[in-house]
Amino acid sequence: MRGNGVILAMMAFLLCRPAQAAEKIWTDPQTGIDFVWVPGGSFVMGCRAAHCPESQLPVQTRSVPGFWLSRTLVTRAQWAKVMQQDPSVAKKAGGFPVDQVHWQDLTALLQRLNAGGHGVYRLPTETEWEYACHGGQPNSLYCGGDDPGKVAWYILNSNRASHVVATKAANGFGLYDMSGDLWQWTADCWSETLPKQAGAAAYKDPACEAHVLKGGSWGAYPSQVQASARRADTDVKCPYIGLRLARSSVP
Repeated sequence: MRGNGVILAMMAFLLCRPAQAAEKIWTDPQTGIDFVWVPGGSFVMGCRAAHCPESQLPVQTRSVPGFWLSRTLVTRAQWAKVMQQDPSVAKKAGGFPVDQVHWQDLTALLQRLNAGGHGVYRLPTETEWEYACHGGQPNSLYCGGDDPGKVAWYILNSNRASHVVATKAANGFGLYDMSGDLWQWTADCWSETLPKQAGAAAYKDPACEAHVLKGGSWGAYPSQVQASARRADTDVKCPYIGLRLARSSVP
């Protein structure tokens, strides 16, 4: 009887896990960006460590509908196909993530992509981003596990520079570099604490003065590349800020 109970418990655990989505991919014909389907689900958002920054509290449960998210950070080559120029501070090969992306820059990119007729492109919300970061492992400390060296380029292994995308391990959804390499824009306005919010709706405040960045960067410490880490954007172009795109339309 005890053995049957263990089997039933394992079956319940597997049924409650979101399906892994690495096999469901759509490629944008204009840029070549691969989008991975992130299946919907619920998770506990925020910091659950013994000592947490106020900005990562209060911890709360949120639900996320399924959505498309780019497999990697947008690369320099992908950006150039749309924008015909590269804002990056260092002149590196096209497989490196585009950096120094200001809010006005990414807004222009989205406008051009959405004019192409291949779907509705946008930034992920903070909720969507953090949910996708865990990759179906809701207790993971980083985006893909508990060892930052396996999933992230950060201050202890980056040599203080960005690296070609997808050279660290992917998480359970098949997403790369969710932790480290470059900070990533989200659609949400910055708040000093995690606001209580139902679902994954983005904030639409036209007076928004700063947006939330997630993921950490090549210059970040381990605590800054954790799934719950967040910061406000700067008002200048920075060599440690890039972006990852979401897509609302399902092909």
